[in-house]
Amino acid sequence: MPEMDGFEVLKSIATERMPAVIFVTAYDRYALDAFDVHALDYLLKPVAPERMKSALNHVRASLNSSLRADAQRRMTNLLTTLESRRYKKERILVKSGGEIAFLATDEIDWVESAGNYVTLHLADKTKFLRETLSAMEKKLACHGFVRISRSTVVNTARIKAMRSAQYGGYKIQLLDATELTLSRGYRESFFDLVKP
Repeated sequence: MPEMDGFEVLKSIATERMPAVIFVTAYDRYALDAFDVHALDYLLKPVAPERMKSALNHVRASLNSSLRADAQRRMTNLLTTLESRRYKKERILVKSGGEIAFLATDEIDWVESAGNYVTLHLADKTKFLRETLSAMEKKLACHGFVRISRSTVVNTARIKAMRSAQYGGYKIQLLDATELTLSRGYRESFFDLVKP
């Protein structure tokens, strides 16, 4: 494909319109990436007719069952994983107390909701930003950040350890000894992204 590869095409499709995808290529070097993110199938050219039929039957079964939602989630995870592998050092603009600061995303340890504001927790200080947590989560997702509760997004590069907590949750310890809670409702999406 001259201008975009298959992964970039998938990235351009809205999540709610994500189709079932079979990777078809002459190169086997993408197979591991595809299966790491649970692709429906991966075909290597030249494709035998029986193999194509088997792949299409798999897609039909997937589309005709409750697996469709799971397939969309897996493709979204694929796009997030691919984007995180293309890590770019991004800076965000933060207005706080009459000062405008430019913060590299890798300086942020975790982000906490404060209504229509968020608190950015850095190694030695905090900054307030007029932004919702959902908006910050979207901005930071491709930089290794993941939501762990209704009010918290964490930089996975800052996680030191985890231990089980009550009611199916986990306590997450950051490198600076800060302890955060991974709530049960966010556990599955957290483990999908960090793959322990």
